[in-house]
Amino acid sequence: AVTVLDAAGRPVVVDARFDLSGDPARVRTAATDRRPAAEHDVAGWAGPWPVADRWWSEDGARLRVHVQVTLADGRALLLACRPEGWTCEAVYD
Repeated sequence: AVTVLDAAGRPVVVDARFDLSGDPARVRTAATDRRPAAEHDVAGWAGPWPVADRWWSEDGARLRVHVQVTLADGRALLLACRPEGWTCEAVYD
């Protein structure tokens, strides 16, 4: 899980029209057994790209929105926002 923040430090959320509430400025990662919590500055970003999985299912579609961010250290992250929050789906060197 990650937290995406705008320049004012507010969490970035996605509305019903798949618009972001603000430009991603920082990504906060939670602590794990392998690494401590950290906050990373965003140098650039692209998206959002909405995706509907299992749209054919009687249980209903699962919606998520992807955003790609480039961090100040040069890495890029593929982030996904679901109703339960943001996750990091991929890290690119």
